[in-house]
Amino acid sequence: MQKSKRYLPAAFMFIIFLSPSCNLPLEPTITSTPDTGAAYTAAAQTIAAQLTAISQPEGSTAISQTAESTLQPTNGTTPTETFPPTSTPMPTRTPLLTDTPTPTATLSPSPSPDLSAEDPAVRLGAPDWEDNFQDTTNWPIYTDDHVEMRLADEALYMKALNPDKYEAWMLSWPFLTDFYLEVTATLGECSGADRYGLLARASDPMHAYLFGFTCDGKYALRYWNGNSFRALIGWTFSEFILAGKDQTNRLGFLAEGAKISLYANGHLLGEISDETSLQGAFGLFVGAFTTPNFTVKIEKVAYWELP
Repeated sequence: MQKSKRYLPAAFMFIIFLSPSCNLPLEPTITSTPDTGAAYTAAAQTIAAQLTAISQPEGSTAISQTAESTLQPTNGTTPTETFPPTSTPMPTRTPLLTDTPTPTATLSPSPSPDLSAEDPAVRLGAPDWEDNFQDTTNWPIYTDDHVEMRLADEALYMKALNPDKYEAWMLSWPFLTDFYLEVTATLGECSGADRYGLLARASDPMHAYLFGFTCDGKYALRYWNGNSFRALIGWTFSEFILAGKDQTNRLGFLAEGAKISLYANGHLLGEISDETSLQGAFGLFVGAFTTPNFTVKIEKVAYWELP
């Protein structure tokens, strides 16, 4: 059941291009309907952005077709993934990989995603808003060279057409400040670092937190600043993420001031304090790393506004 805390949408399309000599994006090209309204209160956005590769085993070397990416520490602990200038202009969008050592982890047997006492969806009661995808009112459905998004059988299907290591995302509205956001998703054929997830506190289409899972059971929290990803929590295995084809997972993002808490199937994965963005819109993303036509079925999106 969908509540009525919405506005009539006016869709925006945003496209990033890289110049041959610089990795900074140009101003986005914007196409809008005549009634644009206030940003995110009467608009939905789409954006195609570079994908950060999955963390590689320690000692490995991940090199793109044009250049090797670099990893620089921020405040001694938080890595900043930077993309060097590429000699290949858009629209080829040559992807760049990242060599990010992480501790070796062993997957435990996948637990049942039963409700638990710590599950925000249980303790918060009925959501303030939820979308079961009866229609496209809340989402600017689109298809391009990288992704196909469509509604069918009361679900949103996001298909990454090629394993080109780019994420495609789209944003809905309104701006939220303190909230719990949850997405229910089921995977199609997939492997390894094929990934999907949610965006939160997007101050604009160029700045947002991305919380995602991979096919093989990892999660991460990153911040896209319009030019590069900043890893707040690097790709990490969790026993609470159901890995592999045909598995259904619930991704939960709880924001209270600067505190961000991440959940998988109602279980707490980790918490972090970050004040980069304290409010914004929310959205969905998908990216194929190894599997052509990697498809994610989104069955429900819901949020709870916190007092």
